[in-house]
Amino acid sequence: MWTQRLLVHESVASQFREAFVAAVQIQILKESDMESMMIETTSADEALIAGAVEQGAHLEHGTAETVSNIPIRILPTVVSGVDKTMQMY
Repeated sequence: MWTQRLLVHESVASQFREAFVAAVQIQILKESDMESMMIETTSADEALIAGAVEQGAHLEHGTAETVSNIPIRILPTVVSGVDKTMQMY
């Protein structure tokens, strides 16, 4: 799993989220499906995403589940509203 945490000031969070999700979508369209997918995802990755959403985070882009018939691939995922109480943080 590869993750990066971006902390964004609340005064620009809404505009940043919209622009960031749009940029992720554009990048996925530019690359082939295999190149834009993360590799070596596990059920633990899926559990982190699902757990954060269950605790109130928002899935802005992607899915908490693997895609296609290849169980080690997951699309780039954007989750907002993650706080320090969540395991994903």
